Amino acid sequence: MAKNINSVSITVLLFILLVASTKILKSEAQTFCFE
Repeated sequence: MAKNINSVSITVLLFILLVASTKILKSEAQTFCFE
């Protein structure tokens, strides 16, 4: 049970990191284009 919860939390953390990095890349690309 603990291993299952651990793997789920790791997957959620990776997903959050992926979404955050995508947003950062998009915002950086927009500012670069505007400049």
